[in-house]
Parts: sequence; structure tokens; C-alpha cells
Amino acid sequence: KIGRIVANCLQVMGKALEPGMTTRELDQIGSKFLEFHGARSAPQLTYNFPGATCISVNEEAAHGIPGDKKLQASDLVNIDVSAEMNGYFADTGGSFIIPPESDFKDKRVLKENQVITIEPFLSTGARQVFDVGDGWTLATSKRYLTAQYEHTMVITKGRPLIMTLPA
Repeated sequence: KIGRIVANCLQVMGKALEPGMTTRELDQIGSKFLEFHGARSAPQLTYNFPGATCISVNEEAAHGIPGDKKLQASDLVNIDVSAEMNGYFADTGGSFIIPPESDFKDKRVLKENQVITIEPFLSTGARQVFDVGDGWTLATSKRYLTAQYEHTMVITKGRPLIMTLPA
């Protein structure tokens, strides 16, 4: 159930994006959604994070702190939603562009019953990210746009069970 809640929260927040809104206003939409469904923000609960969700814009790669930053057309916005309900946690995320858009080897083996979250990043030019100094937000050094998606899954004998797909 918590996987569906975070997945649907991500979709609601993505659809709410519009130029002129702040990342704090976007975070409040997510916070109210989680609360309405009986879930608690995992970053707040676990790490005392200063927002209910993590919102990273453009060159910020991950864990951006919601605040007074106003979103603009063509901004690339990553929304990271993690929540807890009845002792169960789920974590998902995705990147959205505010319209109108502008142009722009491992030997480890996963084993059955492992629960993992995959969080790939894709940048328009950077190969590394750095902490901007707030202990959370990761960014690229030359303001390259960065997109991210996240899904929590359970490894099974067959295909993985993706817990954070929207309904």
C-alpha cells in the first residue's frame, strides 16, 4: 500500500508543477497528500529533513531542500517521495520538465527477497555531483541539467516486484 501511495503522490506533484510556484508550495502538496493517506514523510521521520519531499531543480542531482525557489518554464524538476506507513517504507522519484520545454562493470549479484531502490541520474554533461553544503542537496559543478528516477523493488526468483508503480 505504501508503494502505491508514494507513486501516486509523485504523480500528483508532477501534475501540479507550474511556472511561478515555489518548491516549498510543491512540497506542501506532497505533504498534504501523504497525510491524507495516513503516511508519514520518511526523510522527516528518519533524518529530520526540512521538507516532506526532496525537490531538486535543474543542476541539483538529488535531495534538494524545498524552499522559496520559484520554478520557471523549462526547469527540470526532480521530485523524490519517500514515506512510511505501519512500519513499511517506500521510496520513488521522477523528473518533470515544466512546459514549454527548451532544447537541451559490476560483479555484485542481487539475491531473492532483497528490497532495493534504484536511483539513476542522467546529466546533460556532468559525470560527478557534489554536496552544495547543506548536507543534502547534490548538484553538478557547471549547472548541467540532471534528471533522476527512483523505484523500490523486491528481488524475486523471476521478475522483480516493483512496489512504486502508480495505480
